[in-house]
Amino acid sequence: SATPDVPGSVGWDAALPRIATIVLLNDRKTGKIIRVVNTHFSHIGEEARALAARMLSLQFAMSGADIDVLLGDLNAEPDSPSLNILEGGGLSDAYDVADKRCRKNIGTFTGFPTGGLRGAPRIDHILVRGASVLWFCAEEQIIDGYYISDHLPVYIALVP
Repeated sequence: SATPDVPGSVGWDAALPRIATIVLLNDRKTGKIIRVVNTHFSHIGEEARALAARMLSLQFAMSGADIDVLLGDLNAEPDSPSLNILEGGGLSDAYDVADKRCRKNIGTFTGFPTGGLRGAPRIDHILVRGASVLWFCAEEQIIDGYYISDHLPVYIALVP
């Protein structure tokens, strides 16, 4: 929102409040500082997604960390305005830069029943700056015929 320091604020054309959680990690081996931001962009508002992306891009530009990682349900497919803003700010989509992927054409939004991933949109992302991505995966975890979530878990291996 335009007032991100106000708890519960709803911004632009979003329907619900959205947050970002931030953690700073210190790689004991290299001494590098890793800034990780987890967020969940609006599922309705394209303007809210674009402005949240712009706000986060500015935050990353001022972070001072050696490595930046942004991850979460961005409710945006590749080449969407919000992803273009984040990539224009210097972050790289881990899916695009990974040396290996666990499968081709990974979709991440599935719904709960297992109907297959054909045509599933990739709206959950990990973006990085300052590190190499060895592999990217969105893993199918099925229990009693249902995915464990309506989104596949997305994870990467990175090298500082």
